[in-house]
Amino acid sequence: MAQTTTTLDGDWKMGQAAALRETLMAALAEGDLRLDTIALTAADCAVVQVLLSARRSAAQLDRNLHIDIAEGGALASMLDRLALTDAFAAA
Repeated sequence: MAQTTTTLDGDWKMGQAAALRETLMAALAEGDLRLDTIALTAADCAVVQVLLSARRSAAQLDRNLHIDIAEGGALASMLDRLALTDAFAAA
């Protein structure tokens, strides 16, 4: 099974959530996925929801989804504000 690496960088907002979902689902259909969010500078709640959904979809597809979250980075800060840090602890 192949592993794909996808990078999220810059600002990701609600308007890009659908495209992100499609990208993640296509990658998971092919195999495991590593999502690099180290260079992400902003993410809103819609993006976090897509990432949560992708984790559930990966589990249902028996795929591995690893999300690289930079300590103190944009995604880590948003997860902290939403009290979802623990939900992504094993990501």
